[in-house]
Amino acid sequence: MGRDGKLYIRIIGQDTVEANIELFQDYTWGESFQISRVVYEDGIQDFKFGNERYNTVWINSDNMYIVDSKQVENIYNQLADFECNSFEGTTIIDPALDVGDILMIDNKKVIYQGGMEYVGKFKSSISSKIQAKTKEETTRMVVSDKTKIRRVQSKIDQVEGKITQLTEETSEYSQKIATVEQDINGIKHTVESMEDFTREKTQVENMNINDIAEGEGYVLDFKVYGDTNYFNQKEITICASTKPRGYGNSIYISAESGEDLLTEDGQQLIVGRTSYHIAFKKISLNDVLRSLKINEDTYYDTLEVLQDGTIQVIRKIGVDGQGNHYLLKNEKIETIEEKFVLPSRKENIYYFIEECSNLKYDANYIMENDYSKTFLTKLELGTKIEQNVEAVKVAWNQISEFIQLMILNNNASFAILDKDQKIMMSLDKEGQHFYKDGKDVFGEMGIQNIDDQRFISFSVEGEYDKQIENGMAWGIKTKTDGKFYPILSIRNFAMGPQNSDASYGELELTSCNLILNGIGTGIKTGEILILGEPTGGGVYFWDIENSKTILDIRPENDYSYASISMLDNISFYRNQAGSNSFRIGNDENKYCLFTDDGYVSSSEIYCKGELSVSGNVNVYGHIYCNNGVEPFSLVEKKKNIEKYNHKAIEEIKNTDIYYYNYKEDEEKCKKRVGAIIGQDYNCSKEIIGTEGKGIDIYSMLSISYKAIQEQQEEIEKLQEKDRRKDEIIQNLLERIEKLEEVKNGNKD
Repeated sequence: MGRDGKLYIRIIGQDTVEANIELFQDYTWGESFQISRVVYEDGIQDFKFGNERYNTVWINSDNMYIVDSKQVENIYNQLADFECNSFEGTTIIDPALDVGDILMIDNKKVIYQGGMEYVGKFKSSISSKIQAKTKEETTRMVVSDKTKIRRVQSKIDQVEGKITQLTEETSEYSQKIATVEQDINGIKHTVESMEDFTREKTQVENMNINDIAEGEGYVLDFKVYGDTNYFNQKEITICASTKPRGYGNSIYISAESGEDLLTEDGQQLIVGRTSYHIAFKKISLNDVLRSLKINEDTYYDTLEVLQDGTIQVIRKIGVDGQGNHYLLKNEKIETIEEKFVLPSRKENIYYFIEECSNLKYDANYIMENDYSKTFLTKLELGTKIEQNVEAVKVAWNQISEFIQLMILNNNASFAILDKDQKIMMSLDKEGQHFYKDGKDVFGEMGIQNIDDQRFISFSVEGEYDKQIENGMAWGIKTKTDGKFYPILSIRNFAMGPQNSDASYGELELTSCNLILNGIGTGIKTGEILILGEPTGGGVYFWDIENSKTILDIRPENDYSYASISMLDNISFYRNQAGSNSFRIGNDENKYCLFTDDGYVSSSEIYCKGELSVSGNVNVYGHIYCNNGVEPFSLVEKKKNIEKYNHKAIEEIKNTDIYYYNYKEDEEKCKKRVGAIIGQDYNCSKEIIGTEGKGIDIYSMLSISYKAIQEQQEEIEKLQEKDRRKDEIIQNLLERIEKLEEVKNGNKD
């Protein structure tokens, strides 16, 4: 800071002042220091001028004024061959002396560094300590963690009529540039930012990474260095593990369910030992990987696993017939047929060769970041503003999309353009328009007038008598991967010819329910209205023209059981007893009822064809039959056949016949005639039905038929006796007649 309060940049040794050694109360001399080289490096730029004969001036990497090599070269030109000494002491001093001036003390140069105080005279404690330490140059540059301002620049070009302002900031993995340009045509303001998410790491024995993005494809390159002393196997296993090599690892997998597990080549794995391997790959090499040291340099055979899973071996070392190693003139590349994409975990992951220890590994990978899901190794972001008489443009991010105020179709429009200046979307007084290939509108949202009515519309472009290429959809877009899932969409839509109603398509509803939640509102198709009762009353189909219910579906509620009614005459419903019924007919005297417990009720049953009943038929009215009731009598329908040899007449004699009425009969009903089953009533067991509740008419008729046969046999026996009796009588009459003839002498 100058005496006028302003900041100055001074050259060392700009002024020189003699200082008498006798005026120093006490002093100490240090070592001599001579400059032969100036170096600046920040991990991105590396500028060196001079040689290493004497000492090197290392410029701080945070120095904001270093823009390019020119500044370092200028500093070198000022300091080359400059020589001074370290010195400490207290003396009376000239107040005109400034920091950086040269004090000649006892014919030796000392750079003035110190402070002054006034004690009648100006007194200064000089402290010019120069540490001539040698800084070792590293094979890999290490960057300061601090951000450097690389350049601040303003430029006025009167010839071109342009003003440019530039600010640049650079750190280890990022760079930001802000530029403002102004000319007669307009103003442009650009801010660019580039961040590199790739990282490199070198490690021995295990490659351990704890900041990698999780998934597959984030290891850009994994390199294994050969070692003549340790790499001794051709059959090796590349491992990705949650634990380092030697931590109980083995190519075994523990399976809780005990199922058989196989490797990728179909080999059986032994189950039961714990493994920390996430994934592994067994491969076969043509030869081991070697290392060879020649003078101060070491050369390696390497195995590399690339991002896409390609495995290759790069050989630099050959072996002659005597087993001696030599450096190949041209390296050889061997590609393994199989691929292996290394997986990663962001917390902790180890990569190594299972069979070999003490190997050196390199990895180039993508660190975990907000954009790792897009596999970005570098992210370029930026903003850009352009203003002229035609439009105002604003652009940002790596694809340089523009927001632009412009004129489209004679309308003032707010538009978004892509990096190729093609319009993607525009907004004007008529609505929002979406473009295909920057030219044609393929869809829009806006106001449409139809039959003197105004609508807010959502539409895609189409044409008469053609299939629509694009569709419309309402849905959900996931945050994780940005994937769109349509919920309600129009698909396979085709326009009919102009002035026709032949358009058709599909309105698809996915993963959602359609809820009719209004009183008296529903879905209308043709002359049918589907209505729902939002209070839980049900859904019914209404015939609009005839004002009738076609179908009525009602769930169970506090007032009624679940039911389905059709055409006001057919119904399905749940009974109070818990059974379900199907009923046809609403007249209490004329209906047909079926229940799921096997009950059938009907006022009349008419069967034009066959009627088969495997169970009982209970009839409380009359059964009228034109052709009679015929039980099955074919031998194919029967089994356990044996002839009935009992006396049927006895069964008939053991059965009493009574007059009676059924309890369901009316009081004036004519009395019926028949047998009665019950205590104190005689009824043959042969005619009682299977369940013991009724008379088996067919059995009763069969017994009667058998009794008639028995009576017929008795009749025929009696008839035979009468015939024989008649024959005897006839014989006797004939004999009597002959005797009378003899008696009368008519015959001998």
